[in-house]
Amino acid sequence: MEFYAKWAGALLLAASGMLAGLGASHEYVRRMREIEAMILCMNRMRAEIELRLTPMNDIFRALSVLPGPCAAFFLDLSAALESGGGEPLDILWRRAAEENFRPCAARDILAELGASLGCFDAGQECGAIAYAAGRLETELEQARRDNATQGVLRRRLGAAAGIGLAILFL
Repeated sequence: MEFYAKWAGALLLAASGMLAGLGASHEYVRRMREIEAMILCMNRMRAEIELRLTPMNDIFRALSVLPGPCAAFFLDLSAALESGGGEPLDILWRRAAEENFRPCAARDILAELGASLGCFDAGQECGAIAYAAGRLETELEQARRDNATQGVLRRRLGAAAGIGLAILFL
């Protein structure tokens, strides 16, 4: 019976190490999904402005119902505009970006975009959105490279640590 208990403990240690590695690498996957959602939303915003000349609050309300990490961002923007606090869109945009996304280059790109929304005509706004989406594409490629290197490294280190502890346990 003692033999089975040792092996069960060793297997649990190995599994917990692997899970710890997966948890540590999850940050890279989350970052990729967040940037992909930002790009999708930017493209939808650009299409709404370019093709339909939809008011910003209507765009924000429509984007807030989409599943994904950007929903809360656009919900906050829509609520802030409907409350009528009198603050300009760029301040509301920056605040919502800072409250809903972790600090990273993609969040900074998104925050910078807010300065050009509501200030220019539809063509210039679409150009600013396209520029921000292009910069986000670059960030997405960097996030993919980081996941391919650092994410894999963290998963492997977690597995190795779990197996090493299991060996020490036996």
